[in-house]
Amino acid sequence: MIRIFPTRRRVKRIALGVGILIGLLLMANGIMAWRVEARFQAMQAEIRAAGDPASIADLKPAPIPDDQNAAAHLEKMAGRLREFGRDHARFYDSELGTAYEKNRDQGQPVTAEQIAAIRKILDQYADLDVKIANAAACKQYASRADFSLRHQEFLEHHLDHVQEFRTVARYVLWRMRSLAHDGKRDDAANRGIELLTLARLYDHEPTMVAGLVSYGVCFIAITDLYDTLALGSVAPEVYRKLDATLAEFENPARMSQRMRGERAFMLSAVDDSVNGIPLAKFAAWHIRSLGLDSVQFANSVIDISQESPRELVRQLQPGETLAAPTSFGVLADLLEPALKAWVMADQRATALSRSMRIYNALRQYADEHGHEASGLQDLNLPPDATLDPFCEEPLKLKHMEDGWTIYSVGTDGADDGGDLKESKDYGLAPAKYRP
Repeated sequence: MIRIFPTRRRVKRIALGVGILIGLLLMANGIMAWRVEARFQAMQAEIRAAGDPASIADLKPAPIPDDQNAAAHLEKMAGRLREFGRDHARFYDSELGTAYEKNRDQGQPVTAEQIAAIRKILDQYADLDVKIANAAACKQYASRADFSLRHQEFLEHHLDHVQEFRTVARYVLWRMRSLAHDGKRDDAANRGIELLTLARLYDHEPTMVAGLVSYGVCFIAITDLYDTLALGSVAPEVYRKLDATLAEFENPARMSQRMRGERAFMLSAVDDSVNGIPLAKFAAWHIRSLGLDSVQFANSVIDISQESPRELVRQLQPGETLAAPTSFGVLADLLEPALKAWVMADQRATALSRSMRIYNALRQYADEHGHEASGLQDLNLPPDATLDPFCEEPLKLKHMEDGWTIYSVGTDGADDGGDLKESKDYGLAPAKYRP
């Protein structure tokens, strides 16, 4: 007779074997969880021993008196900025606003009616002028964020703050354009300088998102400053003030500093992935291990960026060490596009600020000599301030009947004759030649 079911003894043996196997697996899992936790603790300790932040809490800046802190000034005007933001959005939803945006996009002059509508809105928020000027006058910036929050909560709150800074930029740009339209070029340029200063200060907010927003504000402020100077002369002190403000953007350590902050966020994210969840450290060690691999990716970025920002750009190109797929796991691969966007933005910001510094010197030269400069050799600028960060050769200049084009060859290193319209090169030009 063929037995269909195993005997009781065999069932016991199978159960014993399964129990032993489960026990071994649990033991192995426990060992791996312990190793990952030890690795996490050692990594945090090593980073802190080097004097760098290893968590969101570590990023909290030293307190600064409110009257000296640009962040405190911006925080106090948050309510008014939200009110202006709503009126700003309503304008662009109107027929007049759509026409204004179309004129700007096509490089055509805006109409008196459009400027009058903008000025009417600005006049309702004239109190913001002084408040923004006070913020820009500060020499220091200490973030007002709540650094006790968990990783995800911190980022959610931070996005609201980022939106408020964008609104500051929108207000200042409208004010600049209104003043320039009235022929008040000195006042318009000074407002642009204030916005550049605020963008530099805001770069102290400790997230990659804040860094990208800071660069975005820098880009548009410089473009509007170019348009303001293209309208005619400004006072000698305005040229000097703008040059000094642009010079302050030169910070070779900016990439490594920003990545140190991002690494602290990554470590907090690794820690938050298990905090408050029963047995999470025991069960989710493989996720934590991937997170720590991405921290090692950040370490490599920091090391390379300290050596050379240009080398970091090269290493992020397809097929190179830091390009996805990396050797640091799937989480590092997911981080790579955001990192690449930030690094490219940093290089473009450097190229654009140097281009504007050159254009500022060109306009000053023309005022002082009564004719245009023949090239960079006529300008009293430090050689480093005229270099293209993408190739370490001088930025390119072209003088045409309607103005100067100053440009970088960009990531591909090819000089496409200042073709900004198709984004083959990158820099400054009269409106009709811009994207």
